Amino acid sequence: MTNNMINHIEGTHYNDHLLGTHYDDHIKGKGGNDTLEGLGGDDTLKGGDGHDLLYGGHGYDLLKGDRGNDWLYGGHDYDTLKGGDGNDYLYGGYGDDLLKGNDGHDKLYGEYGNDTLKGGKGDDLLYGGTGHDELKGEHGHDILVGVDTSFGYGEGERDTLHGGKGEDTFVLGEQHHFFYGGHGDHDYAKIKDYNFHEDIIQLAHGFEYYLGSAPNHHHSAGIFVREHSSHEYELIGIVEGVNSHDLNLNNSNQFHFV
Repeated sequence: MTNNMINHIEGTHYNDHLLGTHYDDHIKGKGGNDTLEGLGGDDTLKGGDGHDLLYGGHGYDLLKGDRGNDWLYGGHDYDTLKGGDGNDYLYGGYGDDLLKGNDGHDKLYGEYGNDTLKGGKGDDLLYGGTGHDELKGEHGHDILVGVDTSFGYGEGERDTLHGGKGEDTFVLGEQHHFFYGGHGDHDYAKIKDYNFHEDIIQLAHGFEYYLGSAPNHHHSAGIFVREHSSHEYELIGIVEGVNSHDLNLNNSNQFHFV
């Protein structure tokens, strides 16, 4: 027998710890620095005022931080996380999640699954994690990292990066590691809107790079790398709509090595 009942749980203007059920819950924190846990079911969690912690748990959940500097954790399944006002931290967890930072300087972590991350206003940091992710910085000076830098470094992934307005950094490597290696031309980050006047592409120092035409992508530059001279070059990045002759690895206004 299916239970279609939705439980409504509401906090106070103090610091509350509100627990949902294994069914579908609507939980609202109101004022105070609250902790909201959806547990099971397809839940809607709203932090309200204050600096709140929201945990979706299992189910297809909607988490809204609202006002304050909030921490949102989607948990399992396909979740939607919205930071609201303030400088928020959003963690998608498992499943194909949608993360929106909205206002403030936010940090978004897609973690597992094929996620969509939207920074919104402010200077945001976007980490796609594992899977084929789409990152959109939108407004502000954003940093876009498609991969999980603690595991795999993007091997086998194809991520899409949109900087949006502002001076953005597209990260294709960090110290001692380049991203999207291991599968030749089949794993890479596609940079959709590189702006010569504003944006920077970050690469890892200590490897051999060259710029050429991106395979199977007309009018796009490819960024290729190899670890040693005895290895073949691998595609790690595609700069869409840009001729490779207009890019220069020695131009510090275009590339930054770490």
